[in-house]
Amino acid sequence: MSEHRSEAEERSSLVVSEHLITPIHAWRRPELAPRHEDVVATVASLTTFLALLVSVVADAGLTFADTPLRDFIADHANAPMADRLEHLTYFGAVEFLVPTGMFVGWLLCRWYRSWWPAFVMSAAYVGAITSGSFLKKAVRRPEPFDLVGDVGRSFPSGHTTQTAAVWTMIAILVVIKLRADGRAHWGSRAAPTIAVAANLAVGLAMLYRGSHWLTDTVAGYALGGFWVASTLLWARPELLRAAARYGRGSEVVGPRRSPG
Repeated sequence: MSEHRSEAEERSSLVVSEHLITPIHAWRRPELAPRHEDVVATVASLTTFLALLVSVVADAGLTFADTPLRDFIADHANAPMADRLEHLTYFGAVEFLVPTGMFVGWLLCRWYRSWWPAFVMSAAYVGAITSGSFLKKAVRRPEPFDLVGDVGRSFPSGHTTQTAAVWTMIAILVVIKLRADGRAHWGSRAAPTIAVAANLAVGLAMLYRGSHWLTDTVAGYALGGFWVASTLLWARPELLRAAARYGRGSEVVGPRRSPG
């Protein structure tokens, strides 16, 4: 009796709701496998970032445009414009992204009726900000107008790293849910447009104010994009299932139960 009971308990301990975690064997199903676009985005963003990192460390290669662009901006920039653009950098600051991300994440969780949006947003953001902070301390690159150069925190740009991670992930989550609901209307275009505008605004503002080199800014985009893509690499199937579970669309992902 005790043997049967222990076997039953062991089996029950291994049973997890299919709505929470995809069984390992289910990844063999084409609809649950990592999406091709996520694999491509992960590899492309990581390759771009590593190429920029090597160039910055070696002070060669892709850094060829850094100094000319800095000098051009310095010759044509003016203080009033720099002060106005400083407000745009707030959209990539921790003080704005954390509370905004928490609020938007809460709204997305209610919309999805699942905690998966909060999981993926947290994973992408924590990965981006942690790796970005580590790399700043490891590379120690001086800022464009740092005349001392003893302590550098320029590479990669923390603002563009965080902006890419948060705004891009929000846009993708909105598009996934709209498509699952069968409402892929203007919102499917508006969300990515807003994300692109926020990313460009923060990056251009940081460049104009002389806070970062061009390679710092692009590396931030690549690093943030890598964390978004790598998170979706394993989480998109679950997001699709969560979105379709209460959606009105026809895209249903995941194992179906047989009648009875």
